[in-house]
Amino acid sequence: MPNVALLAIESPWWLPRHSTGVASSIPFFEGVARYHNEKQITVNLYPASFFDAASLDGALLHLFQTHENYQLLWIGAHGVSERVTEAQVNKVASLVRQYGKRVKGVILSACEGASIGQIEQAMACDEERLEHDFYGPNWVIAYRHCVNWFSSALFETALLQGAASAYAAGGVNSKPRILDMLAAAAAGFSLDGPFGTNDAGEPVPLGDTLRLWVRPQRAQQPMDATEELLDAIRTLQGQQAANW
Repeated sequence: MPNVALLAIESPWWLPRHSTGVASSIPFFEGVARYHNEKQITVNLYPASFFDAASLDGALLHLFQTHENYQLLWIGAHGVSERVTEAQVNKVASLVRQYGKRVKGVILSACEGASIGQIEQAMACDEERLEHDFYGPNWVIAYRHCVNWFSSALFETALLQGAASAYAAGGVNSKPRILDMLAAAAAGFSLDGPFGTNDAGEPVPLGDTLRLWVRPQRAQQPMDATEELLDAIRTLQGQQAANW
């Protein structure tokens, strides 16, 4: 029986008149599932679309009901001339916290998703839930700035590929293992190359926009682990870790 579910919920990136092929990240993730299932089915992909806050809520609650032990949640919400709002980000965090007990990792692929709202609160855990060893997300990734669609699609595909491999092999619950897993998946990407833009329209590298929060198993609150992840990536790339 497949052990990992990729939950991919996507808002259309561009209106049809601007993108006749309706650009989507879902085909990238289909490749991840096919790669893993070549010899034995271990990963299932569950795609869904949303167009507003109500349909996003509905898609989340629907996909949380898959049967796999481990769920990896990706939400693509750059939108057309609009950004996700603080209320939407906080609502996603609330729904994941309440109903996503098998969600282990969250990727919010949204412009400035790390700068508005508190997506990391998807991991907050009270004492009652701590009685369950495997309750809720242990890591969340988002971006500080606007990001390029194609660059982010490739990066997030690599993250999901690495995470799917790790969870298919068993649980990934401790902070060191989470950092190792994500750093290995991201090591093929330059932290200094252009990845997005700031409010002034200036290029921003991946290392300046990426954010990671981690909640190790049995911990109650998430902690910012961005700099530790960046150092781990640099180490794998043979670069000197930054002196923060």
